[in-house]
Amino acid sequence: MEANRLKKVLIRGFVGSGALRFGFAFLSFLLTISLARMLQPEGYGVYSFVFAVAYLLAVPAQAGVPGLLVRQVALYSSRAEWGLLRGMLWRSSQMICFLSLALAACLVIGSYMLDGNSERFYTFLWAALLIPLVAFNSARSAVLRGLNKVVKGQLPEMLLAPLFFLVLIWIVQYFQQLTPTMAIALNCLALAASFSVGSAILNRNLPKEVGSAQAFYDSKAWLKSILPFALIAGMQVINLQVSVVSLGMFSNDYETGLFRVAFQTANLVSLVLIALNTVVSPRITQMFYAGNQSELQKMVTWSARLGLLVATPIAVVFVFYGDWVLVSIFGSKYEGADEALILLTCGQLFSVFMGPVAVLLNMTGNEQVTLKGMAFAVFINVMLNLSLTPTLGITGAAISSMVSLIALNASLGLLTRKYLAINSVAIMKLSKVGVKREG
Repeated sequence: MEANRLKKVLIRGFVGSGALRFGFAFLSFLLTISLARMLQPEGYGVYSFVFAVAYLLAVPAQAGVPGLLVRQVALYSSRAEWGLLRGMLWRSSQMICFLSLALAACLVIGSYMLDGNSERFYTFLWAALLIPLVAFNSARSAVLRGLNKVVKGQLPEMLLAPLFFLVLIWIVQYFQQLTPTMAIALNCLALAASFSVGSAILNRNLPKEVGSAQAFYDSKAWLKSILPFALIAGMQVINLQVSVVSLGMFSNDYETGLFRVAFQTANLVSLVLIALNTVVSPRITQMFYAGNQSELQKMVTWSARLGLLVATPIAVVFVFYGDWVLVSIFGSKYEGADEALILLTCGQLFSVFMGPVAVLLNMTGNEQVTLKGMAFAVFINVMLNLSLTPTLGITGAAISSMVSLIALNASLGLLTRKYLAINSVAIMKLSKVGVKREG
């Protein structure tokens, strides 16, 4: 009976979160298609490069707060520690505000010194606004997910922001030719609108006890955990964006645009894993600290198998019919991205095969362990990009991304077995194992 209950909870959560994630993927794919066609490869390459730089800077602006918020909000709400929850919300907002504004100013100054009054400078000028918008959106979503409001937490950024952005670029394109600067500016406007809606949702769903509680600050413990979470988040974004940045620096805007299209398309393979991770992350914390190790193992196994079941058919289509997919959707100018699509798809499928390894470690207080695996993967990614991208261009960038993704998930899978005695792999026969606690 307990096993059936767990399956129903997991599937029900996946259906809600998964529907939202697939809606986000659909809108994101429409955005990729629209921007790629409107801007053409060169213009889309400029947009992708500037967007990647802004998102890299948004990572230190968040300082690891969203990951910590999910875990601590889930823990404090389950224990009715409303004072600590209120204190953490205040402290995290103060930190994000200070860091995001400082980094936005650095981006403006740095881009002016490098590009002066060029078109790229004005694109970076608008991109500076993305930093605080992305950071505060992530924090707001994390609080709602920690409260087990998974769908509501993701609704503004997963559905409203891309929908607003899509409508805005279509309206502008109807009246005049879209430029990279316009695209970044409209992205900022869409994020600002979605943040306003998300803030209203959070205010309605935050427990009333939080508003009346006296704030308490466990700053020492929070800071101790924030650094690993910040480094983990930073390394995740570096792994995602370093190839785009490398192509922007060592190749040309045309290949940068091709790679971005291949990258966005291949991401559809791991979409199911991302949706499942969002569902299971607060439950992992609750099960772990309640000592329900057998339920935790079952949930990890089922999520990994469900992810692989959904992802495999998508990967098969991209590997064997990738050139047709690219030409049919994006146009003949993007035909050169087919080899990169195959390589990136293989990396994404391996990630799904390994299961929710990073979330499992982070939500059980083992973020330091995740950091080891992330550092290993980032080192490989950066070194390979520096070695391969200048000579092989888009193929070198794709190889770098694929190898680093495989290295990341393989190392985290081994570390999960070592520190938690949990087998995260989808198809391996599981033995009865217990959960080891760190600290």
